[in-house]
Amino acid sequence: RSLYRGYLAVVLAGAPGNGMFFLAYESSQQLADKFGFVGDAKYLSASVAATVVSTSVYCPMEVVKETAFAHKITSVEAFRRVHVERGLFPGLFRGWTMGIATWVPYLSVYYVLYERLRSRWAPFAEMGGGAAAPPPTSSSSSSSPSSSASPMPAAATAATAATSSS
Repeated sequence: RSLYRGYLAVVLAGAPGNGMFFLAYESSQQLADKFGFVGDAKYLSASVAATVVSTSVYCPMEVVKETAFAHKITSVEAFRRVHVERGLFPGLFRGWTMGIATWVPYLSVYYVLYERLRSRWAPFAEMGGGAAAPPPTSSSSSSSPSSSASPMPAAATAATAATSSS
Protein backbone atom coordinates (compact mmCIF):
# COMPACT_ATOMS: atom_id res chain seq x y z
CA ARG A 1 0.00 0.00 0.00
CA SER A 2 2.75 2.49 0.81
CA LEU A 3 4.31 1.82 -2.58
CA TYR A 4 1.45 3.71 -4.24
CA ARG A 5 1.46 6.77 -1.97
CA GLY A 6 1.45 9.86 -4.14
CA TYR A 7 0.28 7.91 -7.17
CA LEU A 8 -2.89 10.00 -7.50
CA ALA A 9 -0.76 13.12 -8.03
CA VAL A 10 1.12 11.39 -10.83
CA VAL A 11 -2.10 10.17 -12.47
CA LEU A 12 -3.70 13.62 -12.33
CA ALA A 13 -0.67 15.63 -13.46
CA GLY A 14 1.31 13.25 -15.68
CA ALA A 15 -0.82 13.47 -18.82
CA PRO A 16 -1.37 17.25 -18.56
CA GLY A 17 2.38 17.73 -18.00
CA ASN A 18 3.21 15.72 -21.11
CA GLY A 19 0.51 17.52 -23.07
CA MET A 20 1.89 20.88 -22.00
CA PHE A 21 5.40 19.81 -22.99
CA PHE A 22 4.48 18.76 -26.52
CA LEU A 23 2.10 21.68 -27.06
CA ALA A 24 4.85 24.10 -26.02
CA TYR A 25 7.47 22.20 -28.06
CA GLU A 26 5.45 22.37 -31.29
CA SER A 27 4.36 25.98 -30.69
CA SER A 28 7.92 27.03 -29.91
CA GLN A 29 9.17 25.46 -33.12
CA GLN A 30 6.64 27.49 -35.10
CA LEU A 31 7.69 30.64 -33.26
CA ALA A 32 11.36 29.82 -33.84
CA ASP A 33 10.62 29.52 -37.57
CA LYS A 34 9.16 33.04 -37.56
CA PHE A 35 12.33 34.38 -35.91
CA GLY A 36 14.59 32.60 -38.37
CA PHE A 37 15.91 29.86 -36.11
CA VAL A 38 16.82 26.71 -38.04
CA GLY A 39 18.24 23.30 -37.26
CA ASP A 40 19.69 22.69 -33.82
CA ALA A 41 19.01 26.26 -32.62
CA LYS A 42 15.32 25.79 -33.39
CA TYR A 43 15.10 22.46 -31.54
CA LEU A 44 17.21 23.71 -28.64
CA SER A 45 15.07 26.79 -28.08
CA ALA A 46 11.85 24.79 -28.44
CA SER A 47 12.95 22.17 -25.93
CA VAL A 48 14.01 24.81 -23.40
CA ALA A 49 10.63 26.57 -23.66
CA ALA A 50 8.74 23.28 -23.45
CA THR A 51 10.73 22.18 -20.41
CA VAL A 52 10.05 25.42 -18.56
CA VAL A 53 6.33 25.20 -19.33
CA SER A 54 5.95 21.52 -18.43
CA THR A 55 8.00 21.83 -15.24
CA SER A 56 5.29 24.19 -14.04
CA VAL A 57 2.99 21.14 -14.02
CA TYR A 58 5.52 18.49 -13.00
CA CYS A 59 6.98 20.37 -10.03
CA PRO A 60 3.75 20.56 -7.99
CA MET A 61 3.10 16.91 -8.87
CA GLU A 62 6.53 15.90 -7.54
CA VAL A 63 6.12 17.94 -4.36
CA VAL A 64 2.76 16.31 -3.57
CA LYS A 65 4.00 12.83 -4.52
CA GLU A 66 7.16 13.06 -2.43
CA THR A 67 5.34 14.59 0.54
CA ALA A 68 2.76 11.80 0.44
CA PHE A 69 5.45 9.15 0.28
CA ALA A 70 7.70 10.66 2.96
CA HIS A 71 4.90 11.24 5.47
CA LYS A 72 2.88 8.12 4.61
CA ILE A 73 -0.26 10.09 3.80
CA THR A 74 -2.56 10.30 0.79
CA SER A 75 -2.02 12.72 -2.09
CA VAL A 76 -4.95 14.85 -0.92
CA GLU A 77 -3.53 15.02 2.61
CA ALA A 78 -0.09 15.84 1.18
CA PHE A 79 -1.54 18.68 -0.88
CA ARG A 80 -3.23 20.11 2.22
CA ARG A 81 -0.06 19.72 4.26
CA VAL A 82 2.07 21.56 1.67
CA HIS A 83 -0.55 24.32 1.45
CA VAL A 84 -0.76 24.80 5.22
CA GLU A 85 2.97 24.52 6.00
CA ARG A 86 4.51 26.42 3.10
CA GLY A 87 1.72 28.24 1.29
CA LEU A 88 0.17 27.23 -1.99
CA PHE A 89 2.55 28.74 -4.54
CA PRO A 90 5.84 28.59 -2.59
CA GLY A 91 5.04 25.11 -1.33
CA LEU A 92 4.01 23.54 -4.60
CA PHE A 93 6.85 25.11 -6.58
CA ARG A 94 9.59 24.29 -4.13
CA GLY A 95 12.44 22.89 -6.20
CA TRP A 96 11.24 24.36 -9.51
CA THR A 97 14.58 26.09 -10.14
CA MET A 98 16.48 22.87 -9.50
CA GLY A 99 14.08 21.02 -11.79
CA ILE A 100 14.80 23.52 -14.55
CA ALA A 101 18.54 23.23 -13.92
CA THR A 102 18.26 19.45 -14.16
CA TRP A 103 15.86 18.96 -17.05
CA VAL A 104 16.76 21.78 -19.46
CA PRO A 105 20.24 20.45 -20.32
CA TYR A 106 19.06 16.85 -20.54
CA LEU A 107 15.98 17.48 -22.68
CA SER A 108 17.81 20.00 -24.86
CA VAL A 109 20.39 17.43 -25.87
CA TYR A 110 17.74 14.72 -26.12
CA TYR A 111 15.48 16.62 -28.51
CA VAL A 112 18.29 17.99 -30.67
CA LEU A 113 19.53 14.40 -31.15
CA TYR A 114 15.99 13.13 -31.65
CA GLU A 115 15.28 15.67 -34.39
CA ARG A 116 18.60 14.96 -36.12
CA LEU A 117 17.95 11.22 -36.13
CA ARG A 118 14.35 11.71 -37.19
CA SER A 119 15.34 13.83 -40.19
CA ARG A 120 18.13 11.42 -41.09
CA TRP A 121 15.82 8.39 -41.06
CA ALA A 122 12.72 10.10 -42.51
CA PRO A 123 13.37 9.01 -46.12
CA PHE A 124 13.34 5.36 -45.06
CA ALA A 125 10.14 5.74 -43.05
CA GLU A 126 8.47 7.33 -46.08
CA MET A 127 9.49 4.34 -48.23
CA GLY A 128 7.23 2.19 -46.05
CA GLY A 129 9.97 0.68 -43.95
CA GLY A 130 8.93 2.45 -40.74
CA ALA A 131 11.15 4.35 -38.36
CA ALA A 132 12.94 1.22 -37.21
CA ALA A 133 13.81 -0.07 -40.68
CA PRO A 134 17.51 -0.19 -41.44
CA PRO A 135 18.83 1.72 -44.43
CA PRO A 136 18.67 -0.30 -47.63
CA THR A 137 21.94 -1.68 -48.88
CA SER A 138 23.16 -0.18 -52.11
CA SER A 139 22.55 -2.25 -55.20
CA SER A 140 25.19 -3.29 -57.69
CA SER A 141 23.56 -1.05 -60.33
CA SER A 142 24.90 1.99 -58.52
CA SER A 143 28.36 3.08 -59.63
CA SER A 144 29.38 4.12 -56.12
CA PRO A 145 29.11 2.08 -52.94
CA SER A 146 27.16 4.88 -51.28
CA SER A 147 24.01 6.53 -52.50
CA SER A 148 23.60 10.22 -51.74
CA ALA A 149 20.27 9.43 -50.06
CA SER A 150 21.88 7.09 -47.52
CA PRO A 151 22.05 8.43 -43.97
CA MET A 152 25.12 6.31 -43.27
CA PRO A 153 28.67 7.48 -44.00
CA ALA A 154 30.12 6.09 -47.23
CA ALA A 155 32.53 3.78 -45.40
CA ALA A 156 29.72 2.25 -43.32
CA THR A 157 27.53 1.77 -46.40
CA ALA A 158 30.39 0.12 -48.28
CA ALA A 159 31.08 -2.17 -45.31
CA THR A 160 27.39 -3.10 -45.11
CA ALA A 161 27.27 -3.87 -48.84
CA ALA A 162 30.45 -5.94 -48.64
CA THR A 163 29.14 -7.92 -45.65
CA SER A 164 25.74 -8.60 -47.21
CA SER A 165 27.23 -9.84 -50.49
CA SER A 166 29.48 -12.38 -48.76
